[in-house]
Amino acid sequence: MSHVRPLQGVRYDLSKVGCDPSALFCPPQDLLTPAWRRGLFHRSPWNFVRVCAGTESFEEAGDAQADSSASRRIAGEWLRAGILVRDPRPSFYVYRQTFAATVGGVDDRFSRIGLVAILDPGAVVGNPGNGVPAEQAASLAVHLHDQPSAGFAGLLEAAKPVHLRFLDEHSVEHSLQVLDDPETVRALQGALRNLRTVPLDGLRSASGPHPALLVAADDPGLVLQPVHRIYRHLDPAALDSAEGTLRAAFAVEELPYLGADAAEALLATLPEDVHGFAFRRRDSDSILLLQVPFSDGAHALDSDFLGETFDRAVLSRPQERDHRIERVTEGHRAMERLDSDPEASLAILLRPVGTQTLFSLAGADPRDPAIAPLHPRPWSGLVSFFPDA
Repeated sequence: MSHVRPLQGVRYDLSKVGCDPSALFCPPQDLLTPAWRRGLFHRSPWNFVRVCAGTESFEEAGDAQADSSASRRIAGEWLRAGILVRDPRPSFYVYRQTFAATVGGVDDRFSRIGLVAILDPGAVVGNPGNGVPAEQAASLAVHLHDQPSAGFAGLLEAAKPVHLRFLDEHSVEHSLQVLDDPETVRALQGALRNLRTVPLDGLRSASGPHPALLVAADDPGLVLQPVHRIYRHLDPAALDSAEGTLRAAFAVEELPYLGADAAEALLATLPEDVHGFAFRRRDSDSILLLQVPFSDGAHALDSDFLGETFDRAVLSRPQERDHRIERVTEGHRAMERLDSDPEASLAILLRPVGTQTLFSLAGADPRDPAIAPLHPRPWSGLVSFFPDA
């Protein structure tokens, strides 16, 4: 049995909405500030933020994931009104994002292809089978898969011309194509029959088949963001002591601080079988480059290893969401915050997460899924799945 299958996706009837397509879609809810959310509610009465939030009112929209029944209710109303339509036959959907990003301190332009499909939990590496509810269909789970992209690239060329294309406020271009030819759909399903995936959003896989955005691990546009840390309100004496602990545990090299891009470029050169960090105190003109090999071949994300070695040394009783730790995904933002916030004490930059590390970690400990944010994140509403709406 194949681990992926097509879906009868739900999409906007663009002839009914009376506005530019860019007014219809929304980013993942956890990225939204209150002002951004308010703007989306006012941009169009049909903006998909209402489905994701489970309410037609901005005042009632919270930050948490909406109850799935409320999302399905709004989607059902829009389906009956013809604003949303369900595709007549099972299809795969080719979702392309074209964007600029800084990787290893170097600015570049990327284009990444994802495939929207129904994913069987049996494809997920180390899946314990007791994850998030499968009915969270308003947004797409993101999974990295291990099939070489060249093996099915030719099949994607059979997709119909672009159904929609829009540019978001961060200059990311989103486009969607539909692949619904039955023969090509069957061939693509066969090409992905032995798929193995890991989730990229830090959640366990859903307990049943669920819609997902599948991205090949060898896609040239794959950009995974490290989650850097800013520490606030630290006692200088404790920080001095913790730095001594780090020098005992890591190979330490002190280097001039030449900016966040240079520090990230340095981290990007480290081999994948070491833990590596760039450690900078407030207003310092130098950084410490810290390295230590994985012990006994064990893999763990740098953020987990950092928590075990540094957090316990510098924080008396660190909690998972300790208010003294702020997490950001852009190195320049971390360093700017360190220098501008009088309460900030320290910034630690992490190196990019390797795809092999993600698969190894998932296989070793499925109880603690990795957090490796995809950049940019997929937007909601281009294609969704509401089987009972």
